[in-house]
Amino acid sequence: MKIFISHSSKDNELVKKIVEILDEYDIDYWVDQKELRGEGHSLWSEINDGLETSDHFILVWSKSAKKSENVKKELMSIIGPEHDELIVRIILRTDTARLWRISSDLKNHSDVSEENIENVMNEIINNVLEVDTDLIKDFESSLDDDHDSVELELDFETKNNYLYSRALRLLDKTAYDILFQRWRQSELERRKDSYLEEKNEKDEK
Repeated sequence: MKIFISHSSKDNELVKKIVEILDEYDIDYWVDQKELRGEGHSLWSEINDGLETSDHFILVWSKSAKKSENVKKELMSIIGPEHDELIVRIILRTDTARLWRISSDLKNHSDVSEENIENVMNEIINNVLEVDTDLIKDFESSLDDDHDSVELELDFETKNNYLYSRALRLLDKTAYDILFQRWRQSELERRKDSYLEEKNEKDEK
């Protein structure tokens, strides 16, 4: 799963929050990093590579996005019957700007602001992307309860303390994934057994 994020540079602050939330759950995405840093636009070939390798498309819609030729070009690239089964489109509306006719019939519309973006994104991650955020949080809590925090120095930053789960994800993603899958299987079995036990008790009553 990979998400392409289409946006105007005027909405960079909101997009940075979206990216932070996706990072929290280790969800892969493509966003124009040059635009996000205020350095202009990436080459269209780079943007096109991001579009071709993504199966979800988030359009951050605003009055500024409506004026952006790049946003229009990106949206046009994923509109059409040939893309219907390949890519899921999600529109996050930041203001009252009317949608282009080509995008008005897309599903998964949500009104967003800097205040509610975390709740909206968590709902999208759970219900559209089908990522069980509660399960991930429970797993990471179990890791952090059993291990001390880790001091790391990343990207020339000063050393910071990271929770063990976050440090493991940054340093050894493969090990993190293996531990998660083992824990997930065990946890789902435990929940199933617990559910059946409760059901049997109710039936006996």
